This record gives sequence, structure tokens and C-alpha cells, in this order.
Amino acid sequence: MRIVRQEFPYDIGIWKNLCQGMGTSNVLFWFLPFGGAPSIASAANYEVNGFEDESKIWPPPDPDKMPRAERALNDDMVEMEYETVREEKEAFRRRQEKDYERWGRSTAEGDGDEESEAYESEYEEGIDGEEGWTNSDGDRLRDYGVDEQAEVLADDEIPLGELLRRRKARAAEP
Repeated sequence: MRIVRQEFPYDIGIWKNLCQGMGTSNVLFWFLPFGGAPSIASAANYEVNGFEDESKIWPPPDPDKMPRAERALNDDMVEMEYETVREEKEAFRRRQEKDYERWGRSTAEGDGDEESEAYESEYEEGIDGEEGWTNSDGDRLRDYGVDEQAEVLADDEIPLGELLRRRKARAAEP
């Protein structure tokens, strides 16, 4: 399907568009309830700017609403039907392994159940083999001066005296 760019044909300028919509170029009549509204005879006839061919229609056809031709299956494409969901999942895994081999990657190890068990631990294993967070370079939070063992308190759990001390310290800063 080929989509042709089309200009909006009814853009004749701000002033002319306002005058055409209000029915007159006299601004005083715009505020009167019965003074110079567009006539019913001219309701469907609007001036066009002349940028487009007369043969083109407005609005242009919406490509999302146009019917599409059915895709025919090629010789290498086979429509697959499975008896059970389990067969479909296993066929998907086989296709996925072939894709991994084709792309030169190693296949995913284990089932989804084993992966979910690995994430049940409190901390994830870092690149260096220890528990805890690491970035892609292998840096840990302690490399950035963060105490990994510190207990994080929610705002509701911070003692009132500490909050007042922090407020005074912020107020004293220039």
C-alpha cells in the first residue's frame, strides 16, 4: 500500500478561516446571537487553498482501516497446529534454541521454575560471585562510598529529633 502525503485543503489562513466559520468578516456580528451566522446553503461548501489536485479526496484514506490482502504461506513457512499448550511451548523452546545457535549465543539454562527459585534469595549474586549489587563493570556500592550493611529507614521510622536536627542544618546553610 502506498501512502501519498496530502496537505490540508481547507487551510486558507487564520483570518479567512475565522471569517468563513463565523459567517462574516465584521467582528461585531460574531458576538450577536442572530447576526450573520453562516447560511445552511453554504454549510458544505468551503473555500480550498488550491495546493492539492482536485481529484484527491479529504480526508485521505486511513491505512489502518483499509482491508489487507491475506498473506500466503511460502514453501518454508508452515502453519503449525498443536494438540496441547505443552506441545506448543516445547516447540517454541526448540525454535528458540535454534535461534540461539544461529545467533551464536548459548542456550538459556533450565526452566522458568529454576530461574524463579534463583530470584527468591534476598540478594542477587554479583559479577564477582559475592552476594549483592554490581554494575556492568563489576563495581559495588562500597566502591562509591555507600555502606551496604546500613539499615534503610522509611521516612515514618526516622525519629522526630533527627528530623528537627536536619531541618535546622538545612536552615543554617547559606
